[in-house]
Amino acid sequence: MSLFAAILFLLLPGLFMLWKSGQKREQLFALYDHYRHIVATEGITSIQTIAEMTKQRPAVVANDLRRLIYLGAFQDAFVDMNSMTIVINRPAMDLSSRRTAAVEELEGLTKELKGAYKELLNEYMKTTSSSKTAEKPLPKKVECSGCGSSTLLQPGESKACPYCDSPLTYPKSG
Repeated sequence: MSLFAAILFLLLPGLFMLWKSGQKREQLFALYDHYRHIVATEGITSIQTIAEMTKQRPAVVANDLRRLIYLGAFQDAFVDMNSMTIVINRPAMDLSSRRTAAVEELEGLTKELKGAYKELLNEYMKTTSSSKTAEKPLPKKVECSGCGSSTLLQPGESKACPYCDSPLTYPKSG
C-alpha cells in the first residue's frame, strides 16, 4: 500500500506538470505565430510596437524574435538592439538581376552627375566672365637670391628675406 501511495504521490504531480507544459508550449507557439503574422504580413518591425500589440515586454519580444530567427522562421534577418527593430534583408538576387540593377543605378547616377557638372560649369562661366574685367594679380612665391629660400609676396609688396635679410620684391611681369 505504501508503494502505491508513493507512486501516486510522484505520478500525479508529474502528469500535471506534463499537461501544464503542453499548454504553455501551445501558448508559446501561438505567440510565435502572432509574431510571424505581425512582421511578415503587416510589415511591422519595431520591437516596441510588437511588444505593445502582444502585451509582452520589449526584452521578451526581442528574445522571442531572436529564437524565431534561429529556428528559421525569418530568413536572412537579425534583431538590431540599437534601433530596437527586426531587420529582414532583401532576398538575394541572381547575378544577372544584380548586374541589371547596378547598370540602371549607374546610368541614373551618370545622368545626375552630368547635369550637376553642366550646372557647375555654367555657374563658373558666368562668374569668370564677369570677373575678367577687374582681374587682379595673385600672390607669388619669390626665391631669395641670397639664400635660395622661397617667400610668398603680395602684388606690389617688398620686404626683407626672413633668413638672410636680402631684399625681396614682387616681380613686375608674370
